[in-house]
Amino acid sequence: MLQVCSNHNETWGSDCEVYQMRCWCEKGLSQCRGDQYEHVHIEYYGICRDMPDCKPEEMADFPRRMRDWLFNIMRDLADRQELTPHYLKMEREAENNLTRRWSNAAVWKWCDLDGHPADRSVSRHELFPIRAPLMALEHCIAPFLDSCDVNDDHRITLKEWGKCLELDEVPVRLALERVVAGWYWLVLLSRLLLCRDESGCSYWSS
Repeated sequence: MLQVCSNHNETWGSDCEVYQMRCWCEKGLSQCRGDQYEHVHIEYYGICRDMPDCKPEEMADFPRRMRDWLFNIMRDLADRQELTPHYLKMEREAENNLTRRWSNAAVWKWCDLDGHPADRSVSRHELFPIRAPLMALEHCIAPFLDSCDVNDDHRITLKEWGKCLELDEVPVRLALERVVAGWYWLVLLSRLLLCRDESGCSYWSS
């Protein structure tokens, strides 16, 4: 199995061992090695090693680079037709509207990360898909993401995410509202199709 490095700078035999320890500690079981492991998560793949410090000038420029990276990833997924129709529409909109480019990409990624559970906040664990793969290439990614959690509650709200990326709050909020509206109509449409398919019940049936 592939070894991993945790946020405590400890090398573990596999990601399963990290998740197991976290589970033990969250449930207060005797196998837990200490309270600090209740929030243990994977920093990056491979054995732990000394990472260079993120210099102040690198940290200052990182939000811009992160915004560029998020939009480029969103555009690549759109070109490969791997986005949902709603997010594809947001990406095409961003291509033609520079004021929405960064906010649309930021909201797309934040919603993408907020998956288990979908509670309108991104936990340290949910950051794994962007944190772990980039650590070896981007030594500023860890301190950058840590700085996003302003109140240190191990969760990043959309407001914190937008502020961390140095985005205006209004475009970010409007982008989220468009996402929520898209979900709402998708749920209603799915319900309508399901009712008709199974029993022919009306749109307003419970």
